Formats: sequence, structure tokens, C-alpha cells
Amino acid sequence: NMHLKKTLVLSLLFGGTTIFFFFSRESSIPQNYQAEQSGSLHFRGKTKAMRETKENTAFEELFMDKRKHEDEARERSANTVVGEPDYFVEDPALQKDAEIASTDISILSNWEGLKSKYLRSDNNIAVGPNHVVQMINSALFSSYIRVWNKTGDIIINKANMYDLVGEPDYGDPNIIYDEKADRWVITFLYSDSDARLIIMASVTNDPTGEWYYYDFETTGGFPDYEKVAVWGNSYVVTTAQANPNVYLLNRESILNGTGASPVIKFLIPKFKNIGWQAASPVQQTGSMDLPEGEPAIIWRVWDNWWHPPYSAVDQLELFELDIDWATPLSATMTGPIALPIEVYNSNLCGINSNTCLEQPGTTVRLWPLSNFITDKSKYMNFGDYQSIVGVHVCRVNEAGTAGQRWYELRKYPGGEWYVYQQGTYSPTADHRFIGSISINEDGTIALGYNITSSTVYPGMRMTGRAVCDPINLMTAPEAISKNGTASNKTLDYGDYNSLVTDPVDGSFWFSGQYNVSNKWSSNVVHFTVDGCLDEKSLPQENTSLSDLTISPIPASNLITVGLQSDGQSTVAIQIYDMSGKLVLQKSFMAGIGKNTFSFYINELASGAYVLNAVAGETIMHKNFIVER
Repeated sequence: NMHLKKTLVLSLLFGGTTIFFFFSRESSIPQNYQAEQSGSLHFRGKTKAMRETKENTAFEELFMDKRKHEDEARERSANTVVGEPDYFVEDPALQKDAEIASTDISILSNWEGLKSKYLRSDNNIAVGPNHVVQMINSALFSSYIRVWNKTGDIIINKANMYDLVGEPDYGDPNIIYDEKADRWVITFLYSDSDARLIIMASVTNDPTGEWYYYDFETTGGFPDYEKVAVWGNSYVVTTAQANPNVYLLNRESILNGTGASPVIKFLIPKFKNIGWQAASPVQQTGSMDLPEGEPAIIWRVWDNWWHPPYSAVDQLELFELDIDWATPLSATMTGPIALPIEVYNSNLCGINSNTCLEQPGTTVRLWPLSNFITDKSKYMNFGDYQSIVGVHVCRVNEAGTAGQRWYELRKYPGGEWYVYQQGTYSPTADHRFIGSISINEDGTIALGYNITSSTVYPGMRMTGRAVCDPINLMTAPEAISKNGTASNKTLDYGDYNSLVTDPVDGSFWFSGQYNVSNKWSSNVVHFTVDGCLDEKSLPQENTSLSDLTISPIPASNLITVGLQSDGQSTVAIQIYDMSGKLVLQKSFMAGIGKNTFSFYINELASGAYVLNAVAGETIMHKNFIVER
């Protein structure tokens, strides 16, 4: 990973004297990564119909103690940060008003999900026009799957993948509904030690029918915590390792059962001092096609505490992936594209522990997954802009409460991805963790997560917001999907929950885990987020802007503009040199309240500039310096 040493210059005018203070910081510079081939897809054939499988849990007790994920445990125990002592700064994105109540949640149905004797459910869900499909781990060497119709009738109760594919698997199941293809796709681990993944695609739009079945080598190592997402003509798979990897798979080949196809791999730059890490793939959803040539996105979050010298800003890091399957080895990955975010603190469990979230009546503490964007992030193209939503856990206060930091990124035609809104949701002193988030074609956002504390047993909750609500806020009062009635007996509560958008009506489905005994159960809740009638509210005219800020000063390659807006409006950012020549222009959509917009200024030479922010009749000016 290439880095650029920057010098931050702060000047104070005192008695006519300018005093300069110099601080060193280090920030990532985007670069291009060349593809390498990680073997090929190995076509194993076509399975029998899933509806023909037999429910069989007879071997679960036998295999339960043998399945330990010892390699995974070693990696996770190494997930420590070594460096200067952490200090707490109040989360500037924390939502102060616990309940805005301009939006509400209506629960449409609540179904009991699958359960097994394994220590982590790794539950996840996919929803199509007519079916709801949930998958979990099992203590047997085979993942479990359940299929409902939309009215809640169970079509397949508890099929195991061993009976479907004819050989054992090692779990970590991941399922998606590919809306454009009207097909279902599943990935899971091939074994406890092989660097290999299984991927399957339903032959038709009926998940209870036959499936095409493949495996492929993951040359980057054991592919733990794999996530799969669809983007354009590819399936994108990310894995969690000391050196995280991303794999691109030929979507057409997988959907058509055509056999061998190359698997393309990229190595993601490693964070220092973090032992177990990964990026999140972004899942294409919605009825509108991608803009032509729009690259796939994977992203992750970075806390400056992980990486000396601790003076750089916290940020999201995006990587863009381009591939032409006619010449797959010409594929490129570009990044990291740094998007500065409000300060967040990942230190929930201290330097030497991964578990710290309390439960009632036990000393067992739960693991919060504090360095991941959790689950698959969701993408939606609205035509006039594109949107990505994601979530991760963070430390909210000095007491160590876990909250949910969520984001919506936007990209306008001719523009770049920027943080449109962000917020930290923590309406009570209880811990909220293992979140999943989604967005629908109205721009409505829903967020689901687990909750626990010294007085609240592990359960499931949801919140949400409508597009016309004030930005940076979850406006729906917290809704309860399932209250827990017991504490979990193990510290490793789960790797992920799953919240998705219904492709038919834009409602939401949330699959999560909760406790009615000392062993987790799972649940599926179907709900809507009810807000403004005109969901896609139009930008307001005559918007007033205030509080223009630029950082850092002097700037080098990436600049962040901040401002307050009293309405939704397109804001033009114009940069002039000292001769009055317009040298750079950007635009973004500002929402009500605080806005930040980051972009690169690599094309600007060192020197002094004037930045204008323009919305309607409002113009603000600020001088700044570029120094390299």
C-alpha cells in the first residue's frame, strides 16, 4: 500500500507574528491493482431438486464437538490493536434524540426461524417474488436451509446441504436473490481446512428445485467469513483473513451451468495491527440497471487508532472493481478511495480482549465484531443519483456502550461517491451490535441489529427512516422483533444477521438471532417503515447555507467541505485560483442539517485558492492552500 506523508500547518496570528505548528499524518493514496487468476470454477453438475431432500439431523450430536473452527479462533484472538493508549472522544454523529417519531414501523409477520446446536447461527436471508429463504450453520457438517412462501407456509422445513450436494460442507452459508436474473445464489465453506468455496445457483426461479453446483480454489488462503454479492456481470466474493481477498466470478457461467471459467482475485491492502479483517461487498438491488460502466464496490471502515501515527482522520475506504469477462485478466481494482467520516471509536473491548458486551446473570461477554462493516451492503440506482447503505458497530460513550454507526453514500451523474449522511444510533444504555441495513426504491432505509446489556437478554430490534426525514437520523421509534429471555452460554454470539428489501413491494425482511434458552434461536420478521407520503421529496428552492468549513488546511490530495443547509438542494463547489480562473467544479446533493463532501484535488498545483459553495442565491466563500 502506498502512502503519502503530509504536513498539517496550523497558523496563529499573535502580535502580527504567524506561528506554524507542523504535524505529520499518513493517508492512503488510491492505486490500481492488477488481477491475478485464482484457478477456475469447477462445475460439479446439477443437484437433485431441493424439495426431494430429507430432513436428517441424526448426525448433529455426533459431529458437534468436532467442529471447532480452531483456525478461525486463532485469527480472531489475534484481532488486537497494539499502540498508544486509547482515549475517548464523544461520538459527534450520535443521535441525541432517542425518538424523533416522524416515521413508524409496522410489523407484518414474525416467524420462528431455523436453529441448530452449533455455537454461531450465521443466519442470513434472501427474498424473491414468491419465496423467503433462510440459511444457518449446523453442528452437522452441512448447512441448513428453510423455504417459506410469502404467506408464511413452510415449503421446506430443514433441508441440509449434504443431502442436496452429496458431500459435507463446513458452513458459513451466504445466500442472495439475484433480482435481475430472478435466481438464487448460495456460497459456503468447502471444508474445515481447504482453501476452497462452494457456490451454487438455482436452475430456475424456484429455490426448491435443482441447483448448479461449483467449487473454486481461494488461493489467498482459508476463505473464512465469506460474503457474496451480485454486481453487473459478476458475483463478488470477499473473505476475512489476515490478508483479506476479493474474488470475481463470471455470473453468466454460474447461472447457465457452462462449466469452467476463470476466477479473478485481488489482494486488499492489509491494515496494520489487525489480525482478522475483511471488506464488505456491495449488493446490487432494485429494478433500475447500473449506469453503463459503473464499477463494482467493496468497502471497509478504518479507525485511526489501529494505525500509527494516529493523526489521520477516520474514514471509509472504497475499492472499485472493473472487469471485462472477454479478457478477465485485464480486470483492475482501484483504491482505497478515502471518504472521511465523523470520528468513531472501535475500542469496545480494550486492547487484549474481543468480548465485552454484558448479559444478565452471567460473566459471559459477547463479541461485537468491532472492525467490520457488517453483512452485505446494499446499492440502489434512483436514476438521478446512486446510493449505498452500510453499518458497523462503534463505542458510543466512556462506559463502553456499543451503538450502530450507519451511512448512506450517494453519487450524482458526473460526480464521485461521498458520504451523504451518517449517524450513530444508541437510544438507550444497552448494547446494539451485529447490524444489517437496506434501502428500497422509495429511499426508505431500515436497520436491524441485536441488543444486550446487564439487564436485557440478547434480542432483536429494528429502526428506520424515510427519505424526507431530516438527514443523519433514524426517525422510527425502536421496534422489538424478539425479546430474549435468557443469556447465551458462549461468547461467540454470531457473525452476521441479515436484513433485505422485498423486490416486489419495498418492505423489509430481517433474519436475526435471540435467546429463549442458553442457546440461540433465530427469527424472521417482515415489516415496513412508514413515513412521508411523497417519499422521493424534491430539493427545496432558495436553500440557505451556513458554516462552510474546509479540511485539512493546507490540503494535499483529498479535501473535505462541510456546511449546514436548511433544505435539500444541489450545491455547486467551485474552486478558483488567485487570477480568478475557475480550475475545478464539483456538485453534490445537500440534505437538511450538517453535510460533508470529500473529493480529490490531485490536479491542483500548490498555491492559494478560493472555494465557493453555491445553492440557489446563496454563495459562501473560503480561502485555502494546497501544499505538497
